[in-house]
Amino acid sequence: MPVMSMRVGHRARVATMVRRPTRAALGAALATVIALGASLAGTPAGAAALVPVTAIQRIQGAPLQIDQFQWFVGLTTDGRYLYAADRGRIVKIDTDPTRAIASFDASSIAPFLVRTPHSPAGVGSAVMAAGPHAVFMTDGTRIVRIGSALDGSGIATFGAAGTGVGEFGRITGLTTFGDWLYVADAGNHRVVRLPETLDGSDWRAFGSAGAGTGQFDRLAGIAATDLAIFVADAGSDRVIRMSPELDGTGWTEYHRDGAGMYGALLAKGLQLYIRANDCAADLQRGVLRVPTSLSSSGAGCQLLPPTDVIPGAKSFATDIAVVPTGTYMGVDAYDSGIIELRRLYADSPTLADTYGTPPFGSLGQLVAPQGAAVGGGTLYVCDRASTAPYPETRIIALNSADGSFIAQVTAPCSASRLAADGQYVYGADDTTVYRFLGADLTAAGQYGKDGVGRGGFGRIDALAASRGVVFAVDGGLGRVVRFAGDAFDGTGWRTVSGLGPTRAGKTFAGADAGTLAVAVEGIAGVKVSRIAATLAGKWRSRALTSGIRAVTAVGGLDVDAGRVYVTTLGVAGRRAPSVLVLQATTLATVAIGVNRAGAPAKLVTPNGIAVAVGSLFVADGGASPRVVGARPSGSITVWAVGPAR
Repeated sequence: MPVMSMRVGHRARVATMVRRPTRAALGAALATVIALGASLAGTPAGAAALVPVTAIQRIQGAPLQIDQFQWFVGLTTDGRYLYAADRGRIVKIDTDPTRAIASFDASSIAPFLVRTPHSPAGVGSAVMAAGPHAVFMTDGTRIVRIGSALDGSGIATFGAAGTGVGEFGRITGLTTFGDWLYVADAGNHRVVRLPETLDGSDWRAFGSAGAGTGQFDRLAGIAATDLAIFVADAGSDRVIRMSPELDGTGWTEYHRDGAGMYGALLAKGLQLYIRANDCAADLQRGVLRVPTSLSSSGAGCQLLPPTDVIPGAKSFATDIAVVPTGTYMGVDAYDSGIIELRRLYADSPTLADTYGTPPFGSLGQLVAPQGAAVGGGTLYVCDRASTAPYPETRIIALNSADGSFIAQVTAPCSASRLAADGQYVYGADDTTVYRFLGADLTAAGQYGKDGVGRGGFGRIDALAASRGVVFAVDGGLGRVVRFAGDAFDGTGWRTVSGLGPTRAGKTFAGADAGTLAVAVEGIAGVKVSRIAATLAGKWRSRALTSGIRAVTAVGGLDVDAGRVYVTTLGVAGRRAPSVLVLQATTLATVAIGVNRAGAPAKLVTPNGIAVAVGSLFVADGGASPRVVGARPSGSITVWAVGPAR
């Protein structure tokens, strides 16, 4: 398979640090790591010690541009501007022309991802509303107000869990009109009105549980005009219109059996737009249009497909907002890496244009780090830009001292199929190992083919390199292969069997001058094995444990100075991210590195690990790839391991 590369020399480096520490502070921190590493090496063999883990720095790649979107989770409009919830930030978008004009990081104050009736499996959506002065978000029981300028002004919080005044059961809809904020409180089967200032005054609530007049079964959305309030009652397959005074007058209903209505989007002119699960009696999602009079005359359905590619299990379209210039839809085709805002013509689902670029549009922007390797003072990261239908991966070279971007190349790699040694870095697919020279990632040849003889591989499951030697775990042929990495022509070819069955994506390898170590995930747990780097002798193996618990999933492995470092993802069937340190000769546990309560950062999904001069470089994706709807944050964490005690 040809390797397409994009190489950037040192003169075109792009800074990639976020809140980068000073060189003096970083140097002192790294010196501390070296000292702590020496202390760790002196820990008695077999001791299972708890070791604090402290983050030195996080390398997240070049900052996001204002028009780059990571993950749409919500969309709302005040009739003129759009407000998009893009993961942990809010972006204000002018609709004429379509362009982002402001962005605010609300991750520390605003709640996102509320489970609502319209949430795709495993994925939450942001319940939002926007008025002329503010944007409103909710976590289900609390409402946060953020000034519409998105400059950090006008922030207020209101609400708590409960059934009384100032309390909410589960908020599934927000809308504004005039000076009022209207709330669909599904948990308490009622609609609430309060001032948009969130000062707690003039509280008014209406409704009770049921399917009759004045009752709600499962509220799923709300919209408002000067004449009426509209709510979608998904539990009763109906839309309800009533007086904005919430006194029960003006009660009118519109029924559509089996429509799965789950959100009143907007009342625009004489039309009410409602999201529906069944837009055309065939379980396809779209927008139901109903006259604001709620008569059946003029009712219709627009089928709005979530994407123009074949969507996978994680692909979905988020909220839809209707403005005079058309219908906007946030599209998040997770499996194909498409993240964009689409505008459709006002009265048709025909695509008018798209807006936005993905978060990996600039050099050095990390998206979903899968693995890490260190060689010659350079940190190499395997970054996964998307997952399907084109699993594009790239190797990114960063300066290991300060995290600055050097170069990147499109190449096959993964957490287990990435290795570095001296001046070379290696990536692999099933049957071929690709080599790149130095931090500039100049293509330096490829070796291997589909076959059973010398130079042939059945399926490469893991890769390691040390002291001029490349090791490949060939799960397809049940062997481990060793050959020279400098000649890269099969010189020094040697194989050994007896490791046992391995699996792609479940096997990890690391090596130093004396030891090759391999970890394999199996049904019963993880087995770690070691053999001399010369491949002479027999394998020594044992089940991997963290304390007394069996390790069930790992994310990476490396070997350095007689120690085996393993990042764990699961222990005894539950998530337990940590770093295990083993003695290479006996595979006895030397230390367990975990994040302690109150630490400045924590391991989330350590997908890969690289060790150099006492520093641990962990590819910490920030979200579990095994959880539906979870998306990595795109960062590498440099960790310091404290002394055992």
